[in-house]
Amino acid sequence: MYDDPLWAFRAEGYPATGVCRLRVWDAIEHGHFAVVSNLYGGLSVTNAAQDIWKALVTQYGLPFGLAEHWPDGAGTPEAEHVDLVYPGRLGRPAGWEPLWPVAPGSAHEDFRLAWWDRFGDQITAG
Repeated sequence: MYDDPLWAFRAEGYPATGVCRLRVWDAIEHGHFAVVSNLYGGLSVTNAAQDIWKALVTQYGLPFGLAEHWPDGAGTPEAEHVDLVYPGRLGRPAGWEPLWPVAPGSAHEDFRLAWWDRFGDQITAG
């Protein structure tokens, strides 16, 4: 696992840079999975998700998964949460899907809960 507590990133069209905690794991079979945890202030991961995804795919290759982690108090009124990030195409914005907390009745709820029980502490660990 790669862990950088102060990883700097940029986003096209934004003059400011951002800083987040970046963790990258080797996926079980092949590829990589990364979590970017928002820190306080500066450009948010949400506004730079597409550019972050591009930078990490350039470095680590495909297949690649990315999740955005908002710790409590990291500039959002919502409680701590984690979203999967979907890269956009042809300049369209990225999409997000809630990963945690798992919404009751959501698609693949049992799988998501089991996955979170196994890996959730690694994702939200400070």
